[in-house]
Amino acid sequence: MNPPVDDEEQDVESPSSANDEVTYAHPLQFPYYKRQFVLPEMRRSTTGYLTYGLLPDSPIKRILLLVDDLANPVPDSRMDEYRAFLAELESNQSLGGMAKTKSFVVRLRTDKAVCIRFPNVTVAVHKMGPVPVFDTGMSVKVELHGETVIAQIVAYHDPRPARSSAGTSVPVYPDELLVESLDYDLHVVFQRYHEDVAAQLADIANHANLARALQWTKECEIIIGQSYSTKLALIAPDPEQRRVRGGFDEWQW
Repeated sequence: MNPPVDDEEQDVESPSSANDEVTYAHPLQFPYYKRQFVLPEMRRSTTGYLTYGLLPDSPIKRILLLVDDLANPVPDSRMDEYRAFLAELESNQSLGGMAKTKSFVVRLRTDKAVCIRFPNVTVAVHKMGPVPVFDTGMSVKVELHGETVIAQIVAYHDPRPARSSAGTSVPVYPDELLVESLDYDLHVVFQRYHEDVAAQLADIANHANLARALQWTKECEIIIGQSYSTKLALIAPDPEQRRVRGGFDEWQW
């Protein structure tokens, strides 16, 4: 799973009963947006990270629960489509691992045939930007900022890195492919990163001893450096341009 894993995990409830059709996802103590829950159809415990969807009909709310596909979260009823999606995602051997995800994100926006072929594939905000994820068809109840929402469980696959004929790794992705993949609601992408940092800072202020404060401060630096600054530098590489434009709302994204 991409967000950092905290050692202090709480017990999860047993799978939903006949009187409670949706399993409850427990918040882990830290970080705030990470949840632990039982996969409703598998009766197995796993963890996921709440994030945003990016397709046009996606609400501006963290109701996608991103689960690494190493946890095997896809039920048998959707496995055929999922395997076909993975095969398509991994098919371009000329691209590096993350470049495959960026290429697929672009195809979901520009090629209707891909959307028709993979109706359960959507786009979510990952620490590396927009990525394709697979809707498992399962949901859990989540407490989010004081309200209860229903979160969809989606599977994220980290593609295998490609290698050249000489055996060297192919570059992660060309800058132009990253920029093209960001042509969604970019303010939602940055909103997630801002909230991730804010949640970490709140935990530092309210719950951290010295050791945790240092660890969580480093995690804030990672979010800013890996998720935020790299994309900002590509979109507006000139610091003066950023200052003159005055703020995100004025940018033509």
